[in-house]
Amino acid sequence: MSFLKSTCLALGAGIAGALLVTLLHPPLPEKPKPQTAYERVLQTRTIRCAYMLWPQFIERDPNTGKFSGFEYDLMNEVGKSLGLKVEWTTEIALGTQVETLLTGKADAICGGETTIMTTAAVQLAYTEPFAYFPIYAYTRTNDARFTNDNNRVNAEDVSVSVIDGDISQEILRTLYVKAKPVPLPQLSDGSQMMLEVMSGKADVVLNDDLSMATFMKNNPEKLRKVSDQPIVVIPATFSTLRTELALADMLSQGTKNIRDRGIESLITSQYGFGKDLRVYTATKHYDAR
Repeated sequence: MSFLKSTCLALGAGIAGALLVTLLHPPLPEKPKPQTAYERVLQTRTIRCAYMLWPQFIERDPNTGKFSGFEYDLMNEVGKSLGLKVEWTTEIALGTQVETLLTGKADAICGGETTIMTTAAVQLAYTEPFAYFPIYAYTRTNDARFTNDNNRVNAEDVSVSVIDGDISQEILRTLYVKAKPVPLPQLSDGSQMMLEVMSGKADVVLNDDLSMATFMKNNPEKLRKVSDQPIVVIPATFSTLRTELALADMLSQGTKNIRDRGIESLITSQYGFGKDLRVYTATKHYDAR
């Protein structure tokens, strides 16, 4: 009987001690989970876009601050189709997409984005492509070294104008390892690469028809394609952090919305897609063969 009594007393003391510890040191409340970009966009009905200025894709008038360009027009229509206001909040340098999104400066990259940059691909989620851009090698019209052969670019006596963080740098690193890069700073205007070739500071620039259009119009017969055969074909997309798959999926849905309603084709036709320029729009799912 005494053993049972002592056991009960010990058990009671233990319970009392545990209660006392709990009262004196209550468990810390769980920290609320930080709001995701997707949740913030739904709450505010606004998406904050970061962008990289690039000829014909997204441009800004230095005098008026007015934006224009294919991706600018496209993203604004995507926003409308989702009932969202699009704010073009942050101009960024090429190659700084991940840092921009991680620091919360923007919800998505809405201009100048593509999926084949190895430095960013593991940390970003990309929307379904809305267009595909063949990349060509361009050289001076009077440079006789290049005769319809892109492989001639991959030589030690060839210099290629690139911008740090641009797709041209990635192509050079993977396909044309023998060529000498002539790098420009990250915030350089895209047309500066063509000027480097025209002035003789570099031999070749790697670019797409749309990006080259204004330069070729303003500088006729200065540059020509090395070959009509593209080097690579790159997709144009929007991107979010990989942890924001719901937001990337929503933007993909917005792109499908404007494609199915015929708005996308109205935009691309204004920029000469499929006519004067070799640029390919994404296929409608019901047109796929």
